[in-house]
Amino acid sequence: MGRLLLVLTLALGLLIIIGEGPERVTHAGEGKKTCKSEYPNYLTSVPSGYVYTSEASAFRSAKSKRGKIKKGKREKAKRGPCAGRKGGQHVNLRYADAGSERAGSLAGCPICRDGSNGPEVYWRWTAIY
Repeated sequence: MGRLLLVLTLALGLLIIIGEGPERVTHAGEGKKTCKSEYPNYLTSVPSGYVYTSEASAFRSAKSKRGKIKKGKREKAKRGPCAGRKGGQHVNLRYADAGSERAGSLAGCPICRDGSNGPEVYWRWTAIY
């Protein structure tokens, strides 16, 4: 009888640890993290023209169109789809050989999508010239 009680106690403990016990029961919609609940200020779809998956790839594209350029001042996005949203970025581009002459901009937005394990945040960038 003592061994049976020990085995049942261990089995119940194992069920609780792996999530099958009553401590893991939730009702539909309760406690599920979503973009709306965790990142309400992020976009949930990619804006038109934001085709680059990284700042570096957007910069490479700008260099291929504008030639010898460098990154200038970085600041929060003030215009476009990410203006006023948490994380929106704007990077000035300058011609490397022309002092402070502007060559364009890079703009980046954090985007949130609801994944099977909760919210997933990723970035999309555009090059503006």
